[in-house]
Amino acid sequence: MPEVHPYSPKPPLQRQIWKFACQTQRRNIS
Repeated sequence: MPEVHPYSPKPPLQRQIWKFACQTQRRNIS
């Protein structure tokens, strides 16, 4: 079920959350 994948850029909410998490993690890791 690729449509239910959390990496799918279809859902705007998930996309924003993923982007925010990516930026936060990157800042924390940096």
